[in-house]
Amino acid sequence: MFYNDLDNDDSKVNGVLTWDGATDEAEVKAYNVYFVSQSNVRTLMKSIPKGSTYEYTFNELAVPAHSEKLAVYAVDNSDAEYPAHAWVYYFNLTL
Repeated sequence: MFYNDLDNDDSKVNGVLTWDGATDEAEVKAYNVYFVSQSNVRTLMKSIPKGSTYEYTFNELAVPAHSEKLAVYAVDNSDAEYPAHAWVYYFNLTL
């Protein structure tokens, strides 16, 4: 998972988040991209279908209150979600 914020404003994000799909995607139908707060409150940004290019572009998007991280969750065929990658803070970090 990689994200590089292209501006210096901590209240907005502007860049592209990319990630690799699961090694075995047989049960995966999509990946959900979230902002996440310290208390684990998630704000859904986008659901990306399996088999797509795994990226999400933020264009000067305001960061939801108290959010500090980005996360990608895999969604299975029964709509259950599982963390697909480690968290990534949205300030020029890579995991």
